[in-house]
Amino acid sequence: MVVVVIASKPHVLPPSAVNAAAIIWAANPGMRGGTAIAELVLGRIEPSGRLPISFAEHVGQLPVFYNQLPGQHGTRYADLTQRVPFAFGEGLSYTTVEYADLQVVEPVLGAEDTVRAHVTLHNTGDRPSRETVQVYVRDTVTSVTWATKELKTYRQVDVAPGERVVVDLTLPVADCTLVDANGRRIVEPGKFELLYPDHASLREKIETVAAKVYGADGVDYDLTASRQLDRYERNGFGNLPVCIAKTHLSISSDASLKGAPTGWRLPVREVRASVGAGFIYPICGDMRTMPGLGANPAARRIDLDADGNIVNLS
Repeated sequence: MVVVVIASKPHVLPPSAVNAAAIIWAANPGMRGGTAIAELVLGRIEPSGRLPISFAEHVGQLPVFYNQLPGQHGTRYADLTQRVPFAFGEGLSYTTVEYADLQVVEPVLGAEDTVRAHVTLHNTGDRPSRETVQVYVRDTVTSVTWATKELKTYRQVDVAPGERVVVDLTLPVADCTLVDANGRRIVEPGKFELLYPDHASLREKIETVAAKVYGADGVDYDLTASRQLDRYERNGFGNLPVCIAKTHLSISSDASLKGAPTGWRLPVREVRASVGAGFIYPICGDMRTMPGLGANPAARRIDLDADGNIVNLS
């Protein structure tokens, strides 16, 4: 079932819509809207739009917008999540595009300079894509409370099926401003982060952490883990952050590898969701999931002797 939402304002959509095969937000499409929707559903055009608003999951979340202040709502409303099912900047097409190798050319700049970066796009499907590359910036240390992230620029790039394209991004440092306690709009010295767009998949997030934090050469997913990731994405949890669960005895997933090992891959055997806390955690390697158990728990030694007495309790 494909659901077409004709509304100029965001609505709390019922489960019948959220669980549909696809949702088309047509806003107020005008006199030619019916033709455009038909061409989209029949696959005659490639969807490339991105949401300019966020859709709430329940009315208790309101107001919802992408550039909220840190701590404004937290991660929960009473016993409900603060996660929105459809967020600002999100949008799907008939193919999938992977992001990789985001690099900032000059990490230290002055207020009059321009940030230059590039990222590689890979169209992994069999349909062409017009991908909207969005650049969000977060000022990590500020003198006043400021937005957790802000959309500063974007580029639309055509990517053929199977093609890889390196996209150059530029952003004047002067655009990374805030309003200080004296009401002045200024660029404060400090550290800024250039982020991937919100719609990075769970796999992309896992693989980014594996490579950039742990130094893995790649990630291998068991069939169970792959199916779980697909289910979480379908159910709207793809925008959650990931937290890697692995052994604490090595920076790798193998407790016997010490120091800073190289030439290893991160094996993901299972993926679980802590929806209340607001994150997805892949379980890697042979680690145990029950905290506090040693390699040889005492319970293994408890037994009954020939007279029926319990032994090895102490």
